[in-house]
Amino acid sequence: MIKFYLIVFVSLVVGLTGLEGEVLVLYPTSYFQIDSIPAYLQQARDIGFTGIVVDLYEQGIANYPSDQLPSGFSFDPLEEISYHCQRLNLKFYLRLSLCKVWQSSSPPVYANHVFYSHPQWFAANNRGERMIEFTLDDLQQQNLSGYFISPLAPGLEKLAQQLIDQVNQNYPADGIIITNLTVPGIEWSYDPFLRSAFKRKYYVDPASDYLNSQLAQSWAVFYMQAPLELTYKLSLLIEDRYPLIIEAQSREMGEIFDQQQYVDMIITDSCLVEVLAYSPKDLSDLVKLRKNTSFLIIMDLQDILTVIGYKPMLKIGLTP
Repeated sequence: MIKFYLIVFVSLVVGLTGLEGEVLVLYPTSYFQIDSIPAYLQQARDIGFTGIVVDLYEQGIANYPSDQLPSGFSFDPLEEISYHCQRLNLKFYLRLSLCKVWQSSSPPVYANHVFYSHPQWFAANNRGERMIEFTLDDLQQQNLSGYFISPLAPGLEKLAQQLIDQVNQNYPADGIIITNLTVPGIEWSYDPFLRSAFKRKYYVDPASDYLNSQLAQSWAVFYMQAPLELTYKLSLLIEDRYPLIIEAQSREMGEIFDQQQYVDMIITDSCLVEVLAYSPKDLSDLVKLRKNTSFLIIMDLQDILTVIGYKPMLKIGLTP
C-alpha cells in the first residue's frame, strides 16, 4: 500500500509541473550499509524515481574512504551506489555541501574536522561572534539549521577541487549539485574574509558605522556573489563532463547565479519535498530553467511519507 501511494505521489508531482524531467530521491546516509544499497535502489526505481542524489560531502565529512578528510567508511558506498544505478538505469547525481559543515547538537568525533582544525573559518555576525561560539540550540532559535563557514575561507577552494577530483577519478556522475554555497543570511556574513574582500573593493569595513545606504546595498549583493569565482573554477574542473547544478538558498542568490554561463541549472529554495503544497506555477517558479535543461525535482523519501500521511515514518519507508 505504501508503495502504491508513493507511485501516485511521484506521478502527481510530474503531472502538477506539466514539465518533463528528472524526479530524484535523496539517498539517506543511514542506508550506506553495503547490504541495503541494492534493495533501496530497486524500490526507488519501482516507484518511478528516475535517479538518485547522494551526498559526496556533507557536514564536513566525506562519504567515501579518505585519508585527508573526515570519513567513517572502510568501503566505498558511492562506488557501490553508482554500480547499481548503472545496472538499474537510474541517474546518479552527487551533491557537495560546501559551507554548511555541521548540524548536530553533539560536536564532531573526527579530530581533523573543520570544527577543530579551522575554527577561524566560521561565519560571524557584525559583533565579531563566530558561529562556533554558539550552541546548536542558540542557532536554531535564530532559525538556523547548523554551522556554516565563510564562502571565502582560504582552504575552501582546495577542498572543492579535491572533491571534484574524487568524482572525476572514481564515479560516473550524471551531474554535480553544489549546495550551501554561502552563509545563511546577511546577519552572519561578517567573517574576516568577506569583510576584507569588501574593504579592498569599497575601502570601508561593512561592519563599521560608516556604511551609508548605497554601500549597505552593495554589501547585501557582495556577500551573495562571493561564491561565483569558486563555482567558475569548479566548472573548469568539470570540463563539461556533467552538468553543474547550483542549489541556491534564496531566489535572489538564484538570480545572481542565473547570469553565469558556466552554471547549467539553478534550483532555488531547495525545491525539496512538500511539492503537493505548491501549484504548478509555484513549483515552476522555484526552479530556474535554462534552455536545453531538464526540470529537476529532488525529494526526501522520509518527508514524502509525512506528506502522504504515513506514520510512523520509516527510514526506507517502502514497506509497512
